[in-house]
Amino acid sequence: MKTPTLSPTARRKLLAWFDRHARPLPWRRDRDPYRIWVSEVMLQQTTVAAVAPRFEQFLAAFPDVRALAAADEQAVLKVWEGMGYYGRARNLRRAAQILVERYGGALPDDPAVWAELPGVGRYIRGAVLSQAFDRRLPVVEANTKRVLCRLFAQAGDVASGPVQSWLWETAAAILPKKRVGDFNQALMELGALVCTPDEPDCPNCPLKAECLARREGLQDRIPRRPARPAVVEVREVCVVARHKGRSAPVWFVGGLAGGIPLFLLALIAPRAGQPWRSRAFLAVALFAVIALFVILVIVAISEAHFTY
Repeated sequence: MKTPTLSPTARRKLLAWFDRHARPLPWRRDRDPYRIWVSEVMLQQTTVAAVAPRFEQFLAAFPDVRALAAADEQAVLKVWEGMGYYGRARNLRRAAQILVERYGGALPDDPAVWAELPGVGRYIRGAVLSQAFDRRLPVVEANTKRVLCRLFAQAGDVASGPVQSWLWETAAAILPKKRVGDFNQALMELGALVCTPDEPDCPNCPLKAECLARREGLQDRIPRRPARPAVVEVREVCVVARHKGRSAPVWFVGGLAGGIPLFLLALIAPRAGQPWRSRAFLAVALFAVIALFVILVIVAISEAHFTY
């Protein structure tokens, strides 16, 4: 695939639009690499609206890389609570420890250093170093993918290897020589505010004159949407076994021969305080299962239908 280019005029238009319309997000107040790094880790798999208030809380608890490195893991996870994907918090703390141990708590302007840190991939490396140090490194994420595909009418599957390579090469090729971090943020902001997945606001786009998808009337079809997985109908039958005031469900997941009854799973790994540990209860549950098999063979039963 040929790598496209973007005119200097188009770059200036995009940066001017960003200067006027950029959201006042807390991590944009300065070029502190620690603040930028924390924000980018938080923004993985989490929306801006959810991250903004939690970012300030995290920074209040761990204001710099040394504080984060010295913190107990459980304390970090507690502050992270509610944002999910807790591996991000663990990697963030471990990376902070490496930066303190090897570099005295400095966050170097060196891609090789960042490449060795846990939880830091190509995107975070480019985002932090371009925004904090104006390193000429690209970023590619959901918003920039959409903007670049529409801008250059890339109709291929964005999940495919060739299109992924094209995206990174294109994102690198169109970078300006100055204000690289702002340019990367401008592409992401454009995708978030204007070049949205549904009903893009093309008339107010600073790149509308250069956009090939708009010129060809393809902005609603690019990027190509992934095929929806086939709908699978699952039939489940449930029997509730009761004994002396205690009860528990006995499930057959996926139909008559599709799974293992839950009470048998409980036999493998019983938990203290649960009725599974009672022999009498297990006998009742086993009887219920045998009875269920007989009923299924002899007569038609009601089935619950679920679509996932």
